[in-house]
Amino acid sequence: MTISCYYPKNHFIGILKIKIIVKVIFRYCILFITGWLISFNVQAQKEFYEEIIRFYDGFEKSENSYTPSLRFISKKDFHLDNDLEVIQIMLIRHGDPIINTKGWFYFYEASNFVEAYDTVGVYHIDHSPVNIQPGEILHVYSSPLQRARSTAEQLFGDQFDIIYDSSFVEFKNEIIPLPWIRLPLKFWRVSSRLVWMAGLHSSQVPSLSWQKERSREVAGRLDQLAAKEKRVVLVAHGFLNRYTIRYLKKDGWRHSFDGGYDYLNVQVLSKIVNK
Repeated sequence: MTISCYYPKNHFIGILKIKIIVKVIFRYCILFITGWLISFNVQAQKEFYEEIIRFYDGFEKSENSYTPSLRFISKKDFHLDNDLEVIQIMLIRHGDPIINTKGWFYFYEASNFVEAYDTVGVYHIDHSPVNIQPGEILHVYSSPLQRARSTAEQLFGDQFDIIYDSSFVEFKNEIIPLPWIRLPLKFWRVSSRLVWMAGLHSSQVPSLSWQKERSREVAGRLDQLAAKEKRVVLVAHGFLNRYTIRYLKKDGWRHSFDGGYDYLNVQVLSKIVNK
């Protein structure tokens, strides 16, 4: 004798609906937990970045430079989860070049100044703006222009290998041709930069857009070096540093210390990453 069981159609539909509801609830739970974890992680990283900024707030500005105790963050400075670490980049502008900037100049004299500016070293540096110990970095990177080279050698030549790379040179400039007029050198330099930024320059000088793209590439390279070496020091120039920082910030770096763009001023950028 065969016993057959009959389940109404509505019974199967009800089971199917329950399964669908369970799946939907499960997916929403996963999304909620994932979102909560992401939000928690973002908030934790935000607090860590704020702590880094508070750390650097302790370094005060003097009249000519920053205190020589400006340094990289260490594990002793604040608590960070074991699966996270801080990588950092220091950008240092070169020192004060050994060249006369006083007086009034004709156009050709100002043009000669621009050419000479790339060939001179810097005055003796009495106090280093940074305090970096052996073992903290693998190399120091530097522009090969003499004012940056001289700065890097004075600050780091006795302790670290220095790698010179032409990709770190300053934005090239030219003086606007205004003959038969004597003007302060600062006028020539500032007005020429403004004209160049407006796109009114000769074909011998790279455009601002081209230089921006070069800065983007420098930022990408520094990001890769920091991911590998953890701490990176670059001795370079005002305009290059300024635009490189913009692109580093777009790549997720935080501006932890803004020392300005005068001679020997330092910029520090930080990024919290997984180990």
